[in-house]
Amino acid sequence: MNHYLARQPIVDRNGHVIAYELLYRNSEENVYTAQDPNNATRQVLETAYHVMGLDVVSQNLPVFVNFTRDLLIQHQQWNIAPGQLIIEVVETIEFDQELLKALKHLKKAGYQIGLDDFNCNLSVAGIPEIIRVADFIKIDFQAPFDRQKCTEQLAKRSGKRMIAEKIETLEEYKRALDSGYAYFQGYFFGKPEVLSASSTPMLIDDQILVHVPRS
Repeated sequence: MNHYLARQPIVDRNGHVIAYELLYRNSEENVYTAQDPNNATRQVLETAYHVMGLDVVSQNLPVFVNFTRDLLIQHQQWNIAPGQLIIEVVETIEFDQELLKALKHLKKAGYQIGLDDFNCNLSVAGIPEIIRVADFIKIDFQAPFDRQKCTEQLAKRSGKRMIAEKIETLEEYKRALDSGYAYFQGYFFGKPEVLSASSTPMLIDDQILVHVPRS
């Protein structure tokens, strides 16, 4: 059986890779083709942790993985220990008390939380609870400028670590540096790289499916 995923580096102000974002792939073709986002995240976790191993996937650096609302609410099903995993909450997820409760539980269990391009409102005066629970906030440099600044101001006010994402040009990188960002992601630093591995599926006690990597 063949397994695939892609990784894109996240770098610091000195250009050193400090983490990777892991992305779903199902072939050598470097495009996202998933029909089921829940299954896509499960496959990324399975491949990264149980087939390839983080020593291969990220050289044991932290990994950001996009999570769906369903998987965040049903976190008991993951079987992935906290540590190097940063749970990335994408901007399309609707925030409510049920999701906030799940994120607080995950945070208490030792997971780190990242908000991907949190779509804040310019009228926000305080700090939303969803910001308080986060460790990292990604700000999309291809988004409208007023949205970037609003999210940036919230992140700074709440003391969260900011990642400037979708940095594609030297000009955008310099602007992020001047704005005080510590971490950066985008094509300017590296496009997603596809990794692949082969394994043999094995059933233990006729119940537990494991993948034995092939050398």
